[in-house]
Amino acid sequence: QSYLSQGHVTLQRTKCPISSVAIVWVAWYSCRWVYDKQTMVLQFFRELDFYKKVPRDLKEGTLGGAAITVSCIILTVYLVVSELSLYSNGSLKTSMFVTTGNHEESLNAILNITILGRQCDELDVDIRNSGGRKIEDVLKTYKKQEREDCTLYVEVLLPRAPGAILILNKRIPRYRYRLVPEDPDEKVIHLRPGWVKPENYTTPEGYELLKSPAHISLDHRINHVEFGDDIPVRTRWDDVLPDRSTPFKVLNGMKKSHHLALSHDYHLKLVPTSFIDQNKVRTDSFQYTYAHQSFLMVTPGGIAPRGSTVIFRYEVSALEIRYRYTRKPLYHLLTMMCAIIGGIFTVAGIIDRVFFNVHQVLRKKIQLGKQS
Repeated sequence: QSYLSQGHVTLQRTKCPISSVAIVWVAWYSCRWVYDKQTMVLQFFRELDFYKKVPRDLKEGTLGGAAITVSCIILTVYLVVSELSLYSNGSLKTSMFVTTGNHEESLNAILNITILGRQCDELDVDIRNSGGRKIEDVLKTYKKQEREDCTLYVEVLLPRAPGAILILNKRIPRYRYRLVPEDPDEKVIHLRPGWVKPENYTTPEGYELLKSPAHISLDHRINHVEFGDDIPVRTRWDDVLPDRSTPFKVLNGMKKSHHLALSHDYHLKLVPTSFIDQNKVRTDSFQYTYAHQSFLMVTPGGIAPRGSTVIFRYEVSALEIRYRYTRKPLYHLLTMMCAIIGGIFTVAGIIDRVFFNVHQVLRKKIQLGKQS
């Protein structure tokens, strides 16, 4: 409400029913236009449907179709589970190339060997290069365990250049004892070299104890030989390395027993091998092959038992084998899932359609009496 008083301008506000109707009409028309456009868009998308639906009243179920459907479901579940298992476990990729690593690095070696019939204070261990020069300050662990035989445990850091680990005689006993039977058909019993006759010793009945010069032998049993880091024991390596002891611990359990003062020479060819797991953790080890020969050390003065040795010569190959754990990308898994599901049901639909049509044709012929 407005008024005019003492020079002030006053305006009066009036209602307009025509403008309200116009606003309502515009709003209704806009909603109707949006609804029509939405209907047109939805109709357009319906036309793009490649998989037109058949009314349920026009479908007919058959026992053959049900059997094919159940078979498809079982096969689909089996293939999907297999594919998921392959995706989760990953796989090993093998490659071979010329190594370009640091040749100044050292490689860790472990040797566990038992010298049969010997005492530990008679033996020694040396590390030498290919020229025969002794290498100092490379032994990490050196343990001796003596029972009936002498067991040596050696852990050493070897240079990658060719070299050798030697087990040699430190001291040779001058005599050994043997039990000689009265019956010549029986076998002579040789006692351990370096054996000392006790004061209260009694010779077994039917035997004579004789003292003779000792013939030193380095008969031995190799318990364990390994180079580099230990292989990670995981299930996923089994596909490539079903027997991990074969290429990495070939000499384990090897036994040489000749009862002669023979030297034993093992030539080892080391192949660098690396493992890279899913966490990018790298483990460096060495596969190896070997060749063995034994010979008698002879000098102009006769047999030299002190020269009898057990030698492990090694040489590192220039080739490296790498096992890398890989996992397939996610899009590969999704592609395989679509291929499995779509392929199985497409082929099953074709088979079902063929059998159904053949059945209908035969059924009509039987009804018309034309089964011949």
